[in-house]
Order: sequence, then structure tokens, then C-alpha cells
Amino acid sequence: MIVKILGSSADFSGVKYNTRKIERDKGELIKAVNFGPLEGMANLRPQDYINYFRSIASLNTRVRSPQFHAVISCKGRTNSREELAEIADKWLKGMGYGENPYMLIFHKDTANNHIHMVSTRVGLDGKKVSDSHERLKAYRVLGEINGTDLKTKVEKDIAESLSYHFSTLAQWKLILEGKGYSIQAEKDHFKVFRSAGEEGQVKLSQVNQRIAEREKDTGRIMQIRALIHKYQDRFDNPNALAEFISTRFFLETIFHGTPAYGYTIIDHKGKQVFKGSEIVSLAEFTDSPSAAKNVSNPEQLPTDTWPIEAESPLLENRNGEITRIPLYSGLNISIDQDDEALNAKRRRGKLGRNRL
Repeated sequence: MIVKILGSSADFSGVKYNTRKIERDKGELIKAVNFGPLEGMANLRPQDYINYFRSIASLNTRVRSPQFHAVISCKGRTNSREELAEIADKWLKGMGYGENPYMLIFHKDTANNHIHMVSTRVGLDGKKVSDSHERLKAYRVLGEINGTDLKTKVEKDIAESLSYHFSTLAQWKLILEGKGYSIQAEKDHFKVFRSAGEEGQVKLSQVNQRIAEREKDTGRIMQIRALIHKYQDRFDNPNALAEFISTRFFLETIFHGTPAYGYTIIDHKGKQVFKGSEIVSLAEFTDSPSAAKNVSNPEQLPTDTWPIEAESPLLENRNGEITRIPLYSGLNISIDQDDEALNAKRRRGKLGRNRL
């Protein structure tokens, strides 16, 4: 995670910059805090926020460029918009801007989730917020926040992974690996890692208990199979189909091997993990029976062809939490080989999620 303090300005141009992102559906205003009487008003314009910023800045005319504009960015979709907003709140407080009016705008137009913060360098008391060594302070404060929140996030991610239904250790590992973790098996537990080192532990008995509790959900299997059959002839390659069902139905498709020898589907909505062959065979998944109707880009499909469930608020938010379409490579399994066999194979290098 990185933080960057952007340029100051006298006219609060950061508000207009972020407003343009929102108008183009590339950004979302998460919150506007400490704006006094504006907080009780509806249909606020960007200029309303700018005018309020200027009114506070006018309390100290010696500050020629009163805008404070910064951005916090995470790697990929590691942190959701809600998590970034929480970090931004704490960061602004640590930097001395917690009582000042500020705006948080989440951007979704790059491969890395990031959030912009716009505030004023002049406080409500007319004093300028200290900018002494602020770039060094920015990373120190962010480091303190991540250090404090890291344990909580890891515990949350581990607990969420154990809330899924899965039939093998390998399937459980795929859930956490999708969040950027590496997992190392010990005698009676698993160590959970990210780049910073060991971050959490999971007892082997906990995972085995979840495996024992898993019951095959025939109804859900039939639903997913029907979705694949309904939409597969609209795409000219399995990657495009995988992207569509992941983005619209939260069905993450993970292909194993290069070339692929098998695949797994993680049903994030139903919190289940399926061996691909439980749904349809790999050959059937990769088959495109109607080339005349094919498209490469899921966005080319008219929205009125999507089922009603695709119109749910969760999908309208598009916050990136589970819209990744990773297709695994580097795992040597066959179509009929159980995922559990993955545990007996040493993985060489860092696994990537790549297209076919």
C-alpha cells in the first residue's frame, strides 16, 4: 500500500478533478465529512463543497494554496472501497485533518483500487495544519495504521475462507490465495503469509471439519451449469465467458495448468467451491457452439440479456472485491484428478492467475 500527497492549489481543483471521475462512472463519492450545514442538504454541487472549503481557508489568508489532496492505493483489489475509506479516515486523523472538512472519493478506473482525499490545510481554528516533513509523516502514519489493522484483516479473511463450503484442502487454499496469501502446511496447522511474513495461523482440524461438513449442493450445480450453457455461445473464447460469469454472477473460474488440464469454480455468492467437472467438463466449458453470435468482450452484451439477479445492488456497486477473473497457471492436474492431489505437489515459484 502506498500514499502520495498531490499538489496544493488555491482553487481546490481536486474537487473538480474527482467530480469528473464520478461523472464518467470512474469514481464514487464515499463520504463528505465535517461540512457543517451542507451535511443536511441534498443535491449538492461540486461548487458547494469548493465554496465551503474556501470559507474555512479564508480564516488564514497567509496560506496561499490551502488545498490538501492525497491518494492511498493498494495492490490490485487487496482492499475494498470500504476498507480503503476506513484507512483514509484514520490516516487523515493521524495527519491532523480529522476535524477539517474532507471528501473521500474511491476510484475504480485502474488495476489498483485507490481512494482520493481532498481537504483544506486550514483548520476550523484558523491555524494551518503542520506540513513539517509531511511526506515522511504520511508513510509513518500509514504504516502505523496497517500495523494496527493487519491482524484484524487477516483474521477476517481467514474466518471468511472458513465460511465457504469446500471438499478439499486445495479448494480452501484457493480462496485465500485469491486474496494474495500464501499458505504453508505445518504439522497441525497452516501458516498464512503475505509479503510482510507470517500473518496468521489456521488449525488443520478447523479445515478438516469444514471439509467433513460439506454436502454436495446439486441445486446450485444445476443453476451454474444452466448459466454456462445459456451464455457460452455468446463468447468466442473461454476467458471471455469466465470474465462474464465472474463479473455478473460472482463465479470465479480458475484454470489449472498451461495448457489447462482442469478448472475450479469459486461461487462467491453462494460461498461454495466446486471442482469444475462437477459443473461441466473442461472440454464442454471451452466449447463455443455458435461462432456467429460470439463476442470477445462481455460489455458488448446488451444489459437486458442479463438475468434479474444481475441487477442486484451488490453488482451495481462494482467495488472490485470479487470481480477479478484470475485463471490459474502452474498447477499440474488433470481433468479427473481430484484437487486434493495438489497438496502433494510442491509449487515452483509464485503462482500466477493467467488467462488460457
